[in-house]
Amino acid sequence: VNIPTTVRKIDVNAFPRTSGQSIIRANYNAEELQEIDVSEYAFNPFFILLVPAGTKDAYKNATGWSGIDCIVERGEHVFHVATAGTLANLISEDEKYGIEEMKLTGELNGTDFRLIRDMAGYNYQGKTTYGKLKVLDLSGARIVAGGEMYLDVSRIRYTSSEYLGGDFHYSITESDIFPQYLLHGCNLVSITLPESITQVDNSALGACFNLKSVILPGRSTQIDYSALENCYSLERVEVASDNIYHTSVDGILFNKDKTTLMIYPRCLQATSYTVPNTVTELDQHAFDGCTNLTSIILPDGLLGVGIYAFKDCTQLPSISIPSSVNDLHVTVFEGCTNLSNIIVDDSNESYSSVDGVLFDKKGETLICYPLGKVAEDYTVPNGVKTIGSNAFQSCGHLRTVTIPKTVTTIDEWALVNCTSLTTVNIPQSVTTIGNYAFYNCKALEKVTSYIVDPFAIKHNVFGGPQSSNPALSVNIYATATLYVPSGCKEKYQAAGGWKNFEKIEEMPCDPSTEPENIVFASDAVKTICVANWDTNNDGELNMDEAAAVTDLGTVFKNNQKITSFDELQYFTGLTSIGKGAFLWCSNLTSIIIPKSVTYIDNGNGRDYAGAFS
Repeated sequence: VNIPTTVRKIDVNAFPRTSGQSIIRANYNAEELQEIDVSEYAFNPFFILLVPAGTKDAYKNATGWSGIDCIVERGEHVFHVATAGTLANLISEDEKYGIEEMKLTGELNGTDFRLIRDMAGYNYQGKTTYGKLKVLDLSGARIVAGGEMYLDVSRIRYTSSEYLGGDFHYSITESDIFPQYLLHGCNLVSITLPESITQVDNSALGACFNLKSVILPGRSTQIDYSALENCYSLERVEVASDNIYHTSVDGILFNKDKTTLMIYPRCLQATSYTVPNTVTELDQHAFDGCTNLTSIILPDGLLGVGIYAFKDCTQLPSISIPSSVNDLHVTVFEGCTNLSNIIVDDSNESYSSVDGVLFDKKGETLICYPLGKVAEDYTVPNGVKTIGSNAFQSCGHLRTVTIPKTVTTIDEWALVNCTSLTTVNIPQSVTTIGNYAFYNCKALEKVTSYIVDPFAIKHNVFGGPQSSNPALSVNIYATATLYVPSGCKEKYQAAGGWKNFEKIEEMPCDPSTEPENIVFASDAVKTICVANWDTNNDGELNMDEAAAVTDLGTVFKNNQKITSFDELQYFTGLTSIGKGAFLWCSNLTSIIIPKSVTYIDNGNGRDYAGAFS
């Protein structure tokens, strides 16, 4: 509780006994304290009272305040630990939860860091404490091997609600190393690391959600890419000028020669950033969680982009990949919910893009369909052979994905978490479907497979998360219908994975002839055609279905969204286009009439509306 200086009277039982130990922050200087009317019984004596530097004696002698057992001055506390493991001898139990700023010198081991964690709000058992330590300066300290386990790794906080398992040996200090998980999850705001360390390990400061500033010393040689993972408040990483391995510019961490951008702090306020021309590599998680950025300009000469480099950059709408990039990990754009356009330089020899979708150079592997695209339907281009791992991960807008006959492989996690996907077709050309390919596609209603001899798939391909509450579980095998070629039902009922579908129905077609789906230029036209003439319920209109249409009726009437309908040429069963068929389709600029049509209603002059009035 913070008591502002505007409060001039504190009455009896204003702060009564509580079930836990509470901390009161008072802000009066010694002179002001004489003017405040405080009841002798205003405070629970078991509180911790934080007071301004130099005023502890004044509060100890003041009416009302003097009854509090633990009075601690705010400000930096300096302790020299002559023998590793003895920090507890220098800080009393009453003091440890009241210290906000602390500087340590001497030698520190696991026992000392167990206490430091306790003071920083998150103890070695993975439980929150009353500790208020915010600023920690270890520049003059040395970490040495030995002491107690500083953290039970099996219980540590990974995010605000998740825990990791692990082995206890990870929580033992080693000499001159800032080890993994050392201060993981603590409530520190600022830390200066020891001058003597040579290495900062995996998640050493991970999940320090309030951490804003980190100062690296001159000797540190290695910093793990995840050392600062999930530090949601990070504003600056500073590096000592004599560090021969790293440097920082405006709080951004680079290697010494600035060829690798290592960490762009999440909470830098800039909305745009131009990566320096010296940079050839973006490290893993380089821009992870940078939600303020709406523009990132990559330099010519950039070669590699690491795992999760742009993860959760939720405000980034577009990104341009330079011609020089030759190594781009499939998870680079995970969680970029506003990204709708990936543009690849035409001269890039490794990658290409079509309509903002990322492919390899030959267009044979679909690498990434951006999360921010809002279209409900997508047709994978002809010529694509592989739908890559995580290619459509969490694309929540998509309702249908049409896969062409050229595709042979649907990689693991390819369409995982496409929670609006209702229909998908699997052509006969597919020979491999990876684990979790359609996992948690909980809206799936129709899975149409043209594979005549089904190969076994893992149960998790169409699986979903399970819960003790059935309403929260996802069971695609029970809710979706699997449509298979005529005469193949028994094969699917015996095939691994496929046999889990509770509803398997045969399609009324020759399994050796899979009709080609029509690729519509207009989503508006496709939606109408599928709604009226998709007889096999696969969410697409194929050539046979189009050829079977003999009357358009007025289903397109008064639709202002239609701009072209060249695909009408495939409706070869039409002999006429009747009254009002495209009435008031005022934005229609292009249409191809099939050769089978011999009559188009012209409205009989002005008597009534014709087909194209």
